[in-house]
Amino acid sequence: MSKFYNGCYDVVFKTVLCDENNPYMLMYFLEPIIKEKIANIEFLQN
Repeated sequence: MSKFYNGCYDVVFKTVLCDENNPYMLMYFLEPIIKEKIANIEFLQN
């Protein structure tokens, strides 16, 4: 069985887009994908 990777395993993705102090890059990335305006992002701890 092949190994499945998602955004949680990508160090670059987490470093650039998952900055809790500056969530605007993540908003900019997600809004065109989901075609919705994002007002707030809440980061949950594992």
